[in-house]
This record gives sequence, structure tokens and C-alpha cells, in this order.
Amino acid sequence: MDDLTTMRKRINAIDDTIMALLEERFDLAHRIGAYKVSNNLPIYDADREQSIFDKTASFSHFPQMKEVYSTIMKESKKLQRK
Repeated sequence: MDDLTTMRKRINAIDDTIMALLEERFDLAHRIGAYKVSNNLPIYDADREQSIFDKTASFSHFPQMKEVYSTIMKESKKLQRK
């Protein structure tokens, strides 16, 4: 898989999967936000956020993974506030 075109096709397929999963995650974040509002729960959950960051530490690309999840969680909290 050393051909640039082949590698880019594989990245495109991975991106399609990531985007579909993010769509599902954001839909769930929105529903969780509605649940939190109706149950008078805070949007921010420090323990939950830390547990996700802790998971990223096991990956070889930890700094990048943590940065990506930081953005995902920031956007998820925005959806929960809507």
C-alpha cells in the first residue's frame, strides 16, 4: 500500500466511517443534553471528560488524539446546550 492514490483512497474510506460515527455521536450528545436539561443536570461532567482523556493516553498518537477529543467534547457540549 505504498501508492499515494491507494493510501488516499484508504484515508477517504476511514474519513467516511469517522464522519458517520461523529454524526451518530453528536446526535446522542444532543439527546443527552435534552435529558440533562429536563433532569436539571449540569452539562459539564469533569469525571466523564477525564475518563475520555485517560483513554486517549493509550494510543501512540496520544497528543493528537487528545486534541481531537478535546474538540469533539467542546462541540458536544455546545449541542447539549441547544
